Amino acid sequence: RVEAKLTEQHAVFEERDLRAVVLEQAAGEMAPDQALGIAREMVRDRRVLTLEGGRMTTLAVRAQEQAIERRTTQLAQPTDRDVGEIARDNAVREVAERIGGPLSPEQHDALAVLTGPERAAVLVGPAGTGKGVVIDAAARAEQHAGRETIGVAVSGSTAERLGTDSPALAGRTLTLDALVARANTGAIHVGRDTTVILDEAGMVDHKRLDALTGLVERSGAKLVTVGDGKQLPSIGPGGMFDRLTGHAPTVELADIHRTEDPAEQRAWQALRAGEPERAMAHYASRGQLHLSDTRD
Repeated sequence: RVEAKLTEQHAVFEERDLRAVVLEQAAGEMAPDQALGIAREMVRDRRVLTLEGGRMTTLAVRAQEQAIERRTTQLAQPTDRDVGEIARDNAVREVAERIGGPLSPEQHDALAVLTGPERAAVLVGPAGTGKGVVIDAAARAEQHAGRETIGVAVSGSTAERLGTDSPALAGRTLTLDALVARANTGAIHVGRDTTVILDEAGMVDHKRLDALTGLVERSGAKLVTVGDGKQLPSIGPGGMFDRLTGHAPTVELADIHRTEDPAEQRAWQALRAGEPERAMAHYASRGQLHLSDTRD
């Protein structure tokens, strides 16, 4: 029960967390000294693994991480998945017509990486950098190359928004759990001509990412993961999105397109960099930060 709870709630934890969970699970069943003895046994038996800096993880979590990394590395090997320049050019033209302007050079570069020859690719897209435009172009290019595209996310609202922000995926989005469940029952076909685009990948926990990468590996499909490791994390054990960038072709968007105000752009960048005081000072100076003495 201890290992299950640690695996469910934590990717990495400290020794005091292990002791706390052990004592909680043992309440009413055994003495504290007996419970802490079990904790020591778990470390000795390597069911709980000690990491650098005195932190810990469970064997189950580490096994999931290793499986995800192994699959991603394998998927990242060049194959025949490149969509070709004609498909990319057609996609760029269609998206440019939709947004009323050309894609930026960095968006062009991102499109080339996402639609390249590998079966795995990663797009790091901070807020406001136009990742929806790149996803739309990538989905269109894959479709021009004769591939079926499916957009997924952890939450239903994010999946719906993905279809709105990237019209090429309209009507082709669902939650990650739904995709895996339906693919396993044959309700949805995922095969060599399928490209799965995972949005807000930083919110995906180990269990879901393990299931998705397993599905992609055995089906022959391609996986494009999109997100930002500095934004909202997963509820369960997570943090794998940043790790994926070291195992698959990766491109990052940096130019903010949602606003042309340099001061506003700097405020967004400060928030992402973990410097909220700079951002709040900007909003206060613009009269956009309102403080009140009551909760309402």
